[in-house]
Amino acid sequence: MGKKLKNTVECVACAIAAGLASAGQTSSADATQDEAYTARVWTLGNSSWMPDAVRGLRHVKSTQASEVSGYDVSARFKLCGTLAFDSASVVYLDGKRNSHFNVGLGYSATHQTAFGSVGASAEYLKLGLDYAFKHAKFMPFVELNTPEKPVEVKSELAPVVLPAFGPV
Repeated sequence: MGKKLKNTVECVACAIAAGLASAGQTSSADATQDEAYTARVWTLGNSSWMPDAVRGLRHVKSTQASEVSGYDVSARFKLCGTLAFDSASVVYLDGKRNSHFNVGLGYSATHQTAFGSVGASAEYLKLGLDYAFKHAKFMPFVELNTPEKPVEVKSELAPVVLPAFGPV
């Protein structure tokens, strides 16, 4: 009976050690991604349906829990007739890989005013609302862009090392 008890205690100890080891598993580091992109933006309510062109840089940090945060810096250009600079903005983004919100500030050379911007983004799409401070005017927009979802951080489990209890 003593040997069976010893074997049972060893098995329970191994199971507890394995459980503790798996609870403390480590994951790979968060992933950071810098991506230059292009986009077309339609400002709703404009007299023209010609989209504006956007060039930007998105910096995103992804976590294992699929959470993302980062920033986006972009410049918008009017395409009517000739290519002309319109505005520049800096936007903070936060949320999940599949969708995240955006909030930021910019300056419009066309409207000669600073503006605030809020929106929501998914893969290849951003819906938002700019507010021109000088003119107290809301400008909703739809943006089709090239960035894919931020990278997924995959879990890499640490090897489990069980304690040796000697011969059975």
